[in-house]
Amino acid sequence: MTEIKMLEDRARQIAKAELPKPSEMNQSRKELVDCLHNVLVAKKVSVSLCESCTGGQASTWLVKHPHCSSYVKYNEVVYDINEKIEHLDIPRDFLDEFGQYSSQCAIAMAKGNRRNSGCTISVSITGVAGPTGGNELNPVGSFYVGVVTKEHAQAFTFDLSEMNGYDREEFIEAFAYLALRELLRFVLALEPDCRS
Repeated sequence: MTEIKMLEDRARQIAKAELPKPSEMNQSRKELVDCLHNVLVAKKVSVSLCESCTGGQASTWLVKHPHCSSYVKYNEVVYDINEKIEHLDIPRDFLDEFGQYSSQCAIAMAKGNRRNSGCTISVSITGVAGPTGGNELNPVGSFYVGVVTKEHAQAFTFDLSEMNGYDREEFIEAFAYLALRELLRFVLALEPDCRS
């Protein structure tokens, strides 16, 4: 079995893993980021992150890995709705229609981030980490991940509102973990001609 095949097999195992318990997050996060590093290097793709509710947590994990500069080119935290409008070029009427906590906003954030960065893949995270700010449509613990390339845009919806006892920090870590897991899944499926 070739080294690349072994790497991809391990990456697929990690990509299928469930959200770890808070007590297991550090080890699971390290395994995910190490695996993501190896896959990004092997596939020769660049990534950028646009985070809102996670405040840079996913970016922090990604850049802790030595040699991450071979794939991390640009990360940003765009928290305020007015900054989403100004910095990411998301129209106010779009945000009024769909809200800043929506799959549509996650895709728009990732598209704006990709325009700003020029990276192969842009990933965005938006949602409600609590302890307040939730509503019936988007309770505390709900969030959205957008993944965008030159040819592709996809959003993922997560609802962790049933995670009794999670505090804000645990939600932020869970959101960041699941966003990076989606990035890993996406990179594993990326065709060689989609790298630009």
